[in-house]
Amino acid sequence: MVKPGSKAAYLLSFAALGVLCLFLSLNRHSKAGLFNYHAEVWADKAGYFVYLPAAWHYGFLASRFPEGMDTLCGNGFRLDLANDKVRTKYFYGTALMQAPFFLGADVVAALTGHPRDGFSLPYQKAVNVAAVAWLIAALMLLWPLLRRRYGGQAALLALVAIFAGTNLYYYSIDETGMSHVYSFFLLAAWLGWTERLARHPDPGVILGVTGGLIAGLILVTRPSNVLFLPVVLFFHTGMWKDVGSRLKMLLKPRVWMPALAMAILVMIPQLMYWRYLDGQWLMDTYPGEGFHWMQPQLARSWLAPMHGLLTYNPLYLLILAAFIILLKTSPPEGIVIPLFFLAISWVSAAWWDPGFGCSFGGRNYTEYLALFAFPLAAFVQRMEGWKPVYRHLLFGFGILMIAWNLKLIYTFDECFPGTEPWDWEAFIRLLSSPTL
Repeated sequence: MVKPGSKAAYLLSFAALGVLCLFLSLNRHSKAGLFNYHAEVWADKAGYFVYLPAAWHYGFLASRFPEGMDTLCGNGFRLDLANDKVRTKYFYGTALMQAPFFLGADVVAALTGHPRDGFSLPYQKAVNVAAVAWLIAALMLLWPLLRRRYGGQAALLALVAIFAGTNLYYYSIDETGMSHVYSFFLLAAWLGWTERLARHPDPGVILGVTGGLIAGLILVTRPSNVLFLPVVLFFHTGMWKDVGSRLKMLLKPRVWMPALAMAILVMIPQLMYWRYLDGQWLMDTYPGEGFHWMQPQLARSWLAPMHGLLTYNPLYLLILAAFIILLKTSPPEGIVIPLFFLAISWVSAAWWDPGFGCSFGGRNYTEYLALFAFPLAAFVQRMEGWKPVYRHLLFGFGILMIAWNLKLIYTFDECFPGTEPWDWEAFIRLLSSPTL
């Protein structure tokens, strides 16, 4: 018999959640077909994914690909036949994290008679499996971190809320080929590594290597997440003086030298790919796209019916309220986490396209939920001391916000149906439409 709270119960619970999420994802894509905008390998998702078939099946030679495969995959990558190159502007980290599942799909394709072309049905379904696997791994990392700080009940409610009440669900179950769920795992791993630093005041080479591996993967999966790396100075510190101690710890040669070496090692394949493309070790892979730093569209990023963060994920209202709780109880983190939220909001709103294409509710915030789970859990823990009527009201609000998010997810069809960012009529139609 499995005892509640035991390691076996812990593993079985997450295994059951994994099975449920995999069912939801495979069911969601069961009628999608291949080579259309519902497919797992399409447009941006294909741009991340193409490294795998290019390396495993085609030797990065465009001429060896099936004819027109770039067009069939929504032009997320380009087969440059004139130079026999496979061109994608996306970084390779997402593909690297999908690689074990891609290789498994290759075996399945061989056994089931599907084309071993890197794009047939087994390979596309492997993307769903990869996304769910990394989601569960991230939640398994966050659970003990949250439980040790805030208790089991607060940890559980916070994880349920960030999964079911935000676009993390969408990018784990629906848009499984995007980089966000993979980045969510990596940021959770960075927080876990940081806590290990706090518990091991005299870290060695192995801890440095591990940190460099995680940091390198963060950079080659979604480079803008470089903003997250300084969190290591503030997370799991009790007082401001601990920040200086943490910095001194990181500057020890046995920590930073292996960390830097490992991070560079992870980045070398990306540099080699750019060298292969145009003979340069460094490239601007987003030419013509950039930031308008002095003109951030914050209102659009947060509130617009076209992809606004709070419009689609109103549970963030509780996270914003939780910042106040954290501010009073944890000075370094309580100040840094809200400032970090403002920083990523500014960066997102300053991007040339604040809506980030056909995204669901501020997709560029998704992976940072690994960090925002902590103020939310602190809020839940504080709520345990409230009068029952207030607890019930707040719990009801949370349920309503989760329902709002899930309703929009199961109505949303890849892109906002309106004609401009503030088209509220289109949003109301979206909210009231039948689920897909």
